[in-house]
Amino acid sequence: MQTGSMIRQVEEGLFELIPASGERLWVRLLDCSDRQLALDREIFKYLADKEPKLAIPRKERELPPETALFDRRVVCYWPITGEKADFFSERQQRCGAEFLAGFHLALKHFRPVNLPPGTLGSLIAHWERRLLRLAEFQRVATFRVAPGVFDRLYLDVCADVLHQAKSALKKLKESDYHFYCNDGGQICLTRYRSDRFRLVQGRLMAWEFSMCRWELPVVDLYRYLLYLCRHCGYRREMVRKALDAYETIRPLEMKERYLLQVLFGFPDRLYRIISDFFLGRSRQTVRRQLQRFYKELMQSEERINIFN
Repeated sequence: MQTGSMIRQVEEGLFELIPASGERLWVRLLDCSDRQLALDREIFKYLADKEPKLAIPRKERELPPETALFDRRVVCYWPITGEKADFFSERQQRCGAEFLAGFHLALKHFRPVNLPPGTLGSLIAHWERRLLRLAEFQRVATFRVAPGVFDRLYLDVCADVLHQAKSALKKLKESDYHFYCNDGGQICLTRYRSDRFRLVQGRLMAWEFSMCRWELPVVDLYRYLLYLCRHCGYRREMVRKALDAYETIRPLEMKERYLLQVLFGFPDRLYRIISDFFLGRSRQTVRRQLQRFYKELMQSEERINIFN
């Protein structure tokens, strides 16, 4: 390190760098490929021109030599006020929905050179694979030599879970999902983590865009709402307020609203709880898994009718 320079950690993954030149910067570490980094820079430059309030300002030229001390890819920012994002608060849940709507509008006609791998059109096959797994878990529970309490509970309700999943899949196949996919998607966020955002003067701004994918905006919206449900528990009022905040900026078409309703009909959270148990991925006790399972069972029917 050059004489007079200093590095200190601001928060996880974010550092303050005061180089020998005295120009204070924030440095964020990125865990991504070269292709993802190139995409991130493309999106940032586009937003900096079209909708700068969505992206945290960066310093991209003449970076100080001290940045070479980090053994990972880095992005440098001008220090900015605000606070770390926290999607557990109702205010920031609305801010997240408003950010997403603004992002979808701003990137509607953006076509990157570094086109990312997309999930566009893959949802039907994705749900079909999950249906097969749910049926396989049923067979495992049926023929287990010493079935536990979770096995017995799943056998009691698996017919209803499978029916719910099959019904959602049938509606998705009969919907305008393929029409929207054939019409073309756009750059979407697709993955959500609070540490990728910062609350600045009452609105969310994004640190980086390396994880963006090519997808339908309504599917991206569904994933954001599902993210809130996973981390904050399903509450219809929470979902409706976030959805209303999104639609104040980008109103959904009627066909999109129907598709969103169909997406919420698939027992995604139940599937995750069930698969975590049967695949041994959960670190929680069986008692805690059962509590989550019972709670999700009670909420699943309510979630199917988010617009009613």
